Amino acid sequence: MDIYTTNGNIIRQEPNADGTTRVELEFLFDNAKWTRLYAMATYYLAFHVRLGIDYVIANHMGTRAVVQQADFTEAAQATLVETLLAVKERGNLLLATAEATLFGQPPGPPVETNRQEALRRYQATQLDCPAFLEALAARFAP
Repeated sequence: MDIYTTNGNIIRQEPNADGTTRVELEFLFDNAKWTRLYAMATYYLAFHVRLGIDYVIANHMGTRAVVQQADFTEAAQATLVETLLAVKERGNLLLATAEATLFGQPPGPPVETNRQEALRRYQATQLDCPAFLEALAARFAP
């Protein structure tokens, strides 16, 4: 089910039978690097920083995440949409942050975005860029 579809930005959700929900972001980028960067920023800022809910990245591209259905309320959905729009609007800041703290850097320790066993089975990859995510959170603070 689509939550948001405007200007080529799409957010979809699909509830799973086990009480989790798959969330997927789509962008109009031709470049996989940009897609991954925008998705990573959107999920981290919305779910981890603004909502404080557990999530896992459910595909290697980083465009899919899985959360608990109980956490993905209408308010959480609205926060995800608002965060996506903020990240898109401030793309230059996102790029500057990535250039300063991510591109050309070796992977760091994994960033823990999940403490729930129920979500682990969906995890395809972990975020391994703590310096970038900390800088991103500071620069995109509400």
